[in-house]
Amino acid sequence: MRGKEIVVLQLAMPSFTSEFKTALRSPLPYILWAVLSLMLTLGGPFGTIDVAFTKRAIYWCVIVAGSIVVGKAIRVAIEIWLEPTHPLLEKVVVALLMSFALSPPIWFYSAAYFGESAVPPLRDFFIFVVIVTFGVQLIRWALDEHFLRFGSLDGRAPAMAAETEDTASDPAAPPPRLLERIETDLQGNILRISARDHYLDVFTDKGRAELLLRFSDALTEVDGLEGAQVHRSHWVAWEAVIGSERDGARLFLRLADGDRVPVSRRFHDTVANQGLL
Repeated sequence: MRGKEIVVLQLAMPSFTSEFKTALRSPLPYILWAVLSLMLTLGGPFGTIDVAFTKRAIYWCVIVAGSIVVGKAIRVAIEIWLEPTHPLLEKVVVALLMSFALSPPIWFYSAAYFGESAVPPLRDFFIFVVIVTFGVQLIRWALDEHFLRFGSLDGRAPAMAAETEDTASDPAAPPPRLLERIETDLQGNILRISARDHYLDVFTDKGRAELLLRFSDALTEVDGLEGAQVHRSHWVAWEAVIGSERDGARLFLRLADGDRVPVSRRFHDTVANQGLL
């Protein structure tokens, strides 16, 4: 690896670590771990039904936990370095990388746990992992595109816009619809919105609220506020931004509360139009 590539990787690692920790704050991975571990333990797929219950439970709990952590890490890395714009293509890439990353360690773990004679050859094992990972990612895509679209908390129509327009604030205009979803004591000026899996963190000048809502749906419900989407997972109000800075090759907006929000390359022009570059 050339010296320049090493420097870029070293500069990107803090961003990866921060994004990875943020992804793990969502309750969804832990819910998935509990549900999938229980289902696999009770179902006993791939011949594990013949193994003692406790041993089977430990095996599947470890497998599911490792798969979720590796999957999260791959997704975060793809979002940071590749910035994909097509959700289904992203899921396919994640599934492919997960298959290569998980197959060898799971095979060796299974061979050590049950005995090599009880585990199929690595090539056959790889095919099993490919089928499972692609199936899981397709389910995730279906949930993202369909379930949450029709499963918004108040049944509103799905969102179509990807970015809010920078329109002038009208003091007489009603508050943004998104505030209706937030607890009364947290309703205030919306400063930024960040997506975590199927959850949203909505930051106002009175605190942070968590919502089960698609990011694209939330964007239509802040239409009229002076702000914009600056990343596939972040929207900011311009009044909350005090400047910008670079961390290696990545651009960040600095907010008045001390936080930083990453800016995707495809949104650099949006930020530049605000005089922040």
